[in-house]
Amino acid sequence: MTKIQKVLVYVGIFIISLCIFFLGFLMRYYKLELFSLYGLPLSFLVMSVLYFILTIFLLRKYRGRLSSIGIVLAIILAFIDIPLRIMDFNGTLVSFPEFLARLLAVGLGCIFVTLLKLSSKIILVVIAGGLYVWFAYDGYVKYGNYLDFGTFSGKTEQIVNNPLILQDKQGEDVPLNKFKGKYVVLDFWSGECSVCIRTFPKVQEVYDRYKSESGVEIYSVFCCDDKDGETCETGQDILNKRNCSFPILAIDKDNPILKEIGVACFPTVIIFDPDGKLIFRGNIEYAEKYLRELILQ
Repeated sequence: MTKIQKVLVYVGIFIISLCIFFLGFLMRYYKLELFSLYGLPLSFLVMSVLYFILTIFLLRKYRGRLSSIGIVLAIILAFIDIPLRIMDFNGTLVSFPEFLARLLAVGLGCIFVTLLKLSSKIILVVIAGGLYVWFAYDGYVKYGNYLDFGTFSGKTEQIVNNPLILQDKQGEDVPLNKFKGKYVVLDFWSGECSVCIRTFPKVQEVYDRYKSESGVEIYSVFCCDDKDGETCETGQDILNKRNCSFPILAIDKDNPILKEIGVACFPTVIIFDPDGKLIFRGNIEYAEKYLRELILQ
Protein backbone atom coordinates (compact mmCIF):
# COMPACT_ATOMS: atom_id res chain seq x y z
CA MET A 1 0.00 0.00 0.00
CA THR A 2 1.49 3.35 -1.07
CA LYS A 3 1.64 6.42 1.16
CA ILE A 4 -1.13 8.10 -0.82
CA GLN A 5 -3.35 5.04 -0.45
CA LYS A 6 -2.67 4.97 3.30
CA VAL A 7 -3.59 8.64 3.61
CA LEU A 8 -6.81 8.07 1.67
CA VAL A 9 -7.73 5.13 3.93
CA TYR A 10 -7.10 7.21 7.05
CA VAL A 11 -9.27 9.98 5.62
CA GLY A 12 -11.98 7.43 4.86
CA ILE A 13 -11.82 6.11 8.43
CA PHE A 14 -12.12 9.67 9.72
CA ILE A 15 -15.19 10.30 7.56
CA ILE A 16 -16.90 7.07 8.67
CA SER A 17 -16.21 7.91 12.31
CA LEU A 18 -17.52 11.43 11.75
CA CYS A 19 -20.76 10.02 10.29
CA ILE A 20 -21.25 7.88 13.39
CA PHE A 21 -20.62 10.95 15.56
CA PHE A 22 -23.31 12.97 13.75
CA LEU A 23 -25.70 10.01 13.85
CA GLY A 24 -25.31 9.96 17.63
CA PHE A 25 -25.78 13.72 17.76
CA LEU A 26 -29.10 13.40 15.91
CA MET A 27 -30.21 10.59 18.21
CA ARG A 28 -30.13 12.98 21.15
CA TYR A 29 -33.38 14.44 19.83
CA TYR A 30 -35.28 11.24 19.09
CA LYS A 31 -36.84 8.51 21.17
CA LEU A 32 -36.62 4.80 20.44
CA GLU A 33 -40.02 3.58 21.60
CA LEU A 34 -39.09 -0.11 21.45
CA PHE A 35 -36.55 0.27 24.25
CA SER A 36 -37.94 3.42 25.91
CA LEU A 37 -34.61 5.16 25.35
CA TYR A 38 -34.27 8.75 24.31
CA GLY A 39 -31.72 11.55 24.05
CA LEU A 40 -28.28 11.05 25.50
CA PRO A 41 -28.84 7.48 26.81
CA LEU A 42 -29.80 6.33 23.32
CA SER A 43 -26.82 8.11 21.75
CA PHE A 44 -24.58 6.71 24.51
CA LEU A 45 -25.59 3.11 23.77
CA VAL A 46 -25.75 3.16 19.96
CA MET A 47 -22.52 5.08 19.38
CA SER A 48 -20.62 2.88 21.82
CA VAL A 49 -21.70 -0.25 19.93
CA LEU A 50 -20.87 1.25 16.54
CA TYR A 51 -17.43 2.49 17.58
CA PHE A 52 -16.64 -0.86 19.20
CA ILE A 53 -17.55 -2.75 16.02
CA LEU A 54 -15.82 -0.22 13.74
CA THR A 55 -12.57 -0.44 15.71
CA ILE A 56 -12.52 -4.24 15.59
CA PHE A 57 -13.33 -4.32 11.87
CA LEU A 58 -10.65 -1.80 10.91
CA LEU A 59 -7.89 -3.29 13.06
CA ARG A 60 -8.53 -6.73 11.57
CA LYS A 61 -8.96 -5.54 7.99
CA TYR A 62 -5.77 -3.45 7.92
CA ARG A 63 -3.61 -5.56 10.24
CA GLY A 64 -0.02 -5.39 9.01
CA ARG A 65 -0.84 -2.71 6.44
CA LEU A 66 -1.75 0.29 8.59
CA SER A 67 -0.60 1.41 12.00
CA SER A 68 -3.05 0.47 14.75
CA ILE A 69 -2.31 3.79 16.45
CA GLY A 70 -3.03 5.60 13.19
CA ILE A 71 -6.39 3.84 12.86
CA VAL A 72 -7.37 4.69 16.43
CA LEU A 73 -6.31 8.32 15.99
CA ALA A 74 -8.32 8.60 12.76
CA ILE A 75 -11.39 7.38 14.63
CA ILE A 76 -10.92 9.64 17.66
CA LEU A 77 -10.08 12.77 15.66
CA ALA A 78 -13.68 12.65 14.40
CA PHE A 79 -14.82 13.43 17.95
CA ILE A 80 -15.16 17.09 17.06
CA ASP A 81 -16.61 17.92 20.48
CA ILE A 82 -13.17 17.55 22.11
CA PRO A 83 -12.18 21.25 21.65
CA LEU A 84 -15.52 22.37 23.09
CA ARG A 85 -15.05 20.13 26.12
CA ILE A 86 -11.60 21.59 26.70
CA MET A 87 -12.87 25.18 26.46
CA ASP A 88 -16.10 24.67 28.44
CA PHE A 89 -15.79 21.49 30.49
CA ASN A 90 -18.54 22.36 32.99
CA GLY A 91 -20.92 23.27 30.19
CA THR A 92 -20.54 19.84 28.60
CA LEU A 93 -20.82 17.74 31.76
CA VAL A 94 -24.28 16.45 30.86
CA SER A 95 -22.90 14.57 27.83
CA PHE A 96 -19.51 13.73 29.35
CA PRO A 97 -20.40 10.05 30.04
CA GLU A 98 -21.29 9.68 26.36
CA PHE A 99 -17.87 11.08 25.40
CA LEU A 100 -16.08 8.70 27.77
CA ALA A 101 -18.18 5.81 26.46
CA ARG A 102 -16.98 6.50 22.91
CA LEU A 103 -13.34 6.52 23.97
CA LEU A 104 -13.80 3.38 26.05
CA ALA A 105 -15.57 1.62 23.18
CA VAL A 106 -12.57 2.25 20.91
CA GLY A 107 -10.23 1.03 23.65
CA LEU A 108 -12.32 -2.09 24.24
CA GLY A 109 -12.26 -2.77 20.50
CA CYS A 110 -8.45 -2.70 20.61
CA ILE A 111 -8.40 -5.09 23.57
CA PHE A 112 -10.89 -7.42 21.86
CA VAL A 113 -8.61 -7.79 18.83
CA THR A 114 -5.60 -8.68 20.98
CA LEU A 115 -7.43 -11.41 22.92
CA LEU A 116 -6.71 -14.90 21.62
CA LYS A 117 -9.24 -17.03 23.47
CA LEU A 118 -12.89 -16.97 22.41
CA SER A 119 -13.93 -17.27 26.05
CA SER A 120 -11.99 -14.11 26.91
CA LYS A 121 -13.69 -12.23 24.07
CA ILE A 122 -17.13 -13.38 25.27
CA ILE A 123 -16.40 -12.34 28.85
CA LEU A 124 -15.24 -8.89 27.67
CA VAL A 125 -18.39 -8.37 25.58
CA VAL A 126 -20.75 -9.60 28.33
CA ILE A 127 -19.22 -7.50 31.12
CA ALA A 128 -18.74 -4.35 29.04
CA GLY A 129 -22.15 -4.75 27.37
CA GLY A 130 -23.88 -5.21 30.70
CA LEU A 131 -22.30 -2.06 32.12
CA TYR A 132 -23.17 -0.04 29.01
CA VAL A 133 -26.80 -1.20 29.02
CA TRP A 134 -27.17 -0.51 32.75
CA PHE A 135 -25.77 2.99 32.38
CA ALA A 136 -27.99 3.73 29.37
CA TYR A 137 -31.14 2.64 31.21
CA ASP A 138 -30.49 3.70 34.79
CA GLY A 139 -27.00 5.13 35.24
CA TYR A 140 -27.60 8.14 33.00
CA VAL A 141 -30.76 8.99 34.93
CA LYS A 142 -28.82 8.89 38.20
CA TYR A 143 -26.02 10.94 36.71
CA GLY A 144 -28.43 13.56 35.32
CA ASN A 145 -30.25 13.68 38.64
CA TYR A 146 -26.98 14.36 40.42
CA LEU A 147 -26.00 17.15 38.02
CA ASP A 148 -29.38 18.88 38.29
CA PHE A 149 -30.31 18.21 41.90
CA GLY A 150 -27.14 17.21 43.75
CA THR A 151 -28.30 13.69 44.62
CA PHE A 152 -28.35 10.41 42.72
CA SER A 153 -31.69 9.21 44.13
CA GLY A 154 -33.48 12.53 44.65
CA LYS A 155 -34.12 11.84 48.33
CA THR A 156 -33.43 14.76 50.63
CA GLU A 157 -34.65 16.41 53.82
CA GLN A 158 -35.30 20.12 53.99
CA ILE A 159 -37.42 22.36 56.16
CA VAL A 160 -38.89 25.11 54.00
CA ASN A 161 -38.91 28.31 56.03
CA ASN A 162 -41.01 30.50 53.75
CA PRO A 163 -44.56 29.54 52.74
CA LEU A 164 -45.05 28.03 49.30
CA ILE A 165 -48.17 29.61 47.81
CA LEU A 166 -49.44 28.59 44.37
CA GLN A 167 -52.36 29.88 42.29
CA ASP A 168 -55.20 27.96 40.74
CA LYS A 169 -56.98 28.68 37.44
CA GLN A 170 -59.29 31.15 39.18
CA GLY A 171 -56.31 33.13 40.47
CA GLU A 172 -56.95 32.04 44.05
CA ASP A 173 -54.04 31.32 46.38
CA VAL A 174 -53.39 27.66 47.20
CA PRO A 175 -50.95 27.41 50.15
CA LEU A 176 -48.97 24.22 50.68
CA ASN A 177 -50.38 23.82 54.20
CA LYS A 178 -53.78 23.23 52.61
CA PHE A 179 -52.56 19.69 51.96
CA LYS A 180 -51.23 19.05 55.48
CA GLY A 181 -51.43 15.37 56.31
CA LYS A 182 -50.81 14.27 52.72
CA TYR A 183 -47.86 13.62 50.44
CA VAL A 184 -47.76 16.40 47.84
CA VAL A 185 -46.08 15.79 44.47
CA LEU A 186 -45.43 18.93 42.43
CA ASP A 187 -44.06 18.84 38.88
CA PHE A 188 -42.57 22.28 38.12
CA TRP A 189 -42.28 23.10 34.42
CA SER A 190 -42.04 25.93 31.93
CA GLY A 191 -43.75 26.44 28.58
CA GLU A 192 -40.37 26.99 26.93
CA CYS A 193 -39.05 23.62 28.12
CA SER A 194 -39.37 20.90 25.47
CA VAL A 195 -38.09 18.26 27.90
CA CYS A 196 -40.92 19.18 30.28
CA ILE A 197 -43.49 18.55 27.58
CA ARG A 198 -41.91 15.20 26.69
CA THR A 199 -42.37 14.09 30.32
CA PHE A 200 -46.11 14.88 30.38
CA PRO A 201 -47.12 11.30 29.46
CA LYS A 202 -45.13 10.00 32.44
CA VAL A 203 -46.67 12.62 34.74
CA GLN A 204 -50.09 11.57 33.46
CA GLU A 205 -49.26 7.94 34.15
CA VAL A 206 -48.22 8.72 37.73
CA TYR A 207 -51.30 10.86 38.30
CA ASP A 208 -53.65 8.17 36.99
CA ARG A 209 -52.01 5.61 39.26
CA TYR A 210 -52.29 7.63 42.47
CA LYS A 211 -55.27 9.95 41.98
CA SER A 212 -57.48 7.64 44.02
CA GLU A 213 -55.03 7.60 46.94
CA SER A 214 -56.51 9.75 49.69
CA GLY A 215 -53.09 10.50 51.17
CA VAL A 216 -51.51 11.77 47.93
CA GLU A 217 -51.96 14.99 45.95
CA ILE A 218 -50.31 15.38 42.54
CA TYR A 219 -50.18 18.68 40.68
CA SER A 220 -48.50 20.10 37.63
CA VAL A 221 -47.04 23.53 38.50
CA PHE A 222 -46.73 25.89 35.56
CA CYS A 223 -43.92 28.39 36.17
CA CYS A 224 -45.30 31.35 34.29
CA ASP A 225 -43.69 34.57 33.14
CA ASP A 226 -45.86 37.47 34.31
CA LYS A 227 -43.99 39.83 31.99
CA ASP A 228 -45.32 37.88 29.00
CA GLY A 229 -48.82 37.78 30.44
CA GLU A 230 -48.71 34.06 31.22
CA THR A 231 -51.17 32.70 33.76
CA CYS A 232 -52.34 29.34 35.02
CA GLU A 233 -54.76 29.28 32.09
CA THR A 234 -51.78 29.53 29.72
CA GLY A 235 -50.40 26.34 31.21
CA GLN A 236 -53.81 24.68 31.09
CA ASP A 237 -54.07 25.43 27.36
CA ILE A 238 -50.71 23.69 26.81
CA LEU A 239 -51.92 20.65 28.74
CA ASN A 240 -55.25 20.56 26.86
CA LYS A 241 -53.46 20.46 23.50
CA ARG A 242 -51.65 17.34 24.68
CA ASN A 243 -54.74 15.69 26.19
CA CYS A 244 -53.34 15.83 29.73
CA SER A 245 -55.92 15.61 32.53
CA PHE A 246 -53.76 16.06 35.62
CA PRO A 247 -54.59 19.19 37.66
CA ILE A 248 -52.53 22.34 37.31
CA LEU A 249 -51.42 25.18 39.57
CA ALA A 250 -49.10 28.07 38.78
CA ILE A 251 -46.37 30.23 40.23
CA ASP A 252 -44.32 33.15 38.92
CA LYS A 253 -40.98 31.77 37.70
CA ASP A 254 -39.22 34.70 39.45
CA ASN A 255 -40.73 33.85 42.83
CA PRO A 256 -37.81 33.54 45.32
CA ILE A 257 -39.42 30.50 46.96
CA LEU A 258 -38.41 28.46 43.90
CA LYS A 259 -34.76 29.05 44.72
CA GLU A 260 -35.33 28.03 48.33
CA ILE A 261 -36.91 24.71 47.42
CA GLY A 262 -34.25 24.03 44.77
CA VAL A 263 -36.17 24.51 41.53
CA ALA A 264 -33.22 25.69 39.44
CA CYS A 265 -34.11 23.90 36.19
CA PHE A 266 -37.13 22.44 34.46
CA PRO A 267 -38.66 19.99 34.89
CA THR A 268 -38.18 19.53 38.64
CA VAL A 269 -40.38 17.26 40.72
CA ILE A 270 -40.72 18.05 44.42
CA ILE A 271 -42.33 15.85 47.08
CA PHE A 272 -43.44 17.19 50.47
CA ASP A 273 -44.29 14.84 53.34
CA PRO A 274 -47.49 15.15 55.41
CA ASP A 275 -45.73 17.59 57.77
CA GLY A 276 -44.71 19.92 54.93
CA LYS A 277 -41.06 18.86 54.87
CA LEU A 278 -39.38 18.62 51.47
CA ILE A 279 -38.26 14.98 51.10
CA PHE A 280 -37.57 14.62 47.37
CA ARG A 281 -36.17 16.74 44.54
CA GLY A 282 -35.52 15.16 41.16
CA ASN A 283 -37.15 13.74 38.03
CA ILE A 284 -40.55 12.12 37.61
CA GLU A 285 -39.18 8.58 37.21
CA TYR A 286 -37.40 8.59 40.57
CA ALA A 287 -40.28 10.50 42.16
CA GLU A 288 -42.62 7.67 41.20
CA LYS A 289 -40.29 5.05 42.68
CA TYR A 290 -39.99 6.97 45.94
CA LEU A 291 -43.73 7.61 46.09
CA ARG A 292 -44.32 3.89 45.70
CA GLU A 293 -42.02 3.25 48.66
CA LEU A 294 -43.85 5.82 50.76
CA ILE A 295 -47.30 4.40 49.97
CA LEU A 296 -46.18 0.83 50.76
CA GLN A 297 -44.74 1.79 54.14
